[in-house]
Amino acid sequence: RRRRVKLATMLTSCAVPLPWLDSQNTQEIIDKMQARAVALGAVRANAWRVDCVMHVAGQGGATRLCTFKLSDVTGKCFVNMQSSGVVEATENFSQIMEVAQGLIRSPKTVTIEGWQYELHDAVYRFGSVVSSAVKGAVVEVGFKGVATEQQCRSLLQELLNHVVSGVVDSLPLPHYTYPGLPVEHSPSHRVQQYLHILRDRKLL
Repeated sequence: RRRRVKLATMLTSCAVPLPWLDSQNTQEIIDKMQARAVALGAVRANAWRVDCVMHVAGQGGATRLCTFKLSDVTGKCFVNMQSSGVVEATENFSQIMEVAQGLIRSPKTVTIEGWQYELHDAVYRFGSVVSSAVKGAVVEVGFKGVATEQQCRSLLQELLNHVVSGVVDSLPLPHYTYPGLPVEHSPSHRVQQYLHILRDRKLL
């Protein structure tokens, strides 16, 4: 008998930063968007988290290296050095960097954490951005079964509109660039999106 192999479900998504608010208002906005998702029929699936550590080394902080861990991608970390794009590594790389903390000055940690909701083939992730204190929020919208952002961009915008309408001003999907990455969407593309958001907010 042939053995059945379960194929990984492809998910194309786009992360969108919300306007800067204080921590109380940020949580209120997240709660309202989550309530709108539930009203549409979405179900809370699981907690999700993005951990980013910026390592600074060399004279005058000449070398800056960021490592990312995604709670939904096990056994891997994602690495970005300066503006060289995102590369995938085993989790051992992140552990090596943790051991080397004594050689690296002022590591900076930023976390995005929240909840994932699912509505048929649509995925919503709502999370707070935390760096010593709440520094805003991110909503990530995704759709299963398509390979590239371009193929479902209008659908992702529509999914986003459903949860932000009446809660915050309209939010257009950002246009991200993915240096060195193939067109087909992957966790590395998500990391590049988070990297762009955190740098734009001056958190890295």
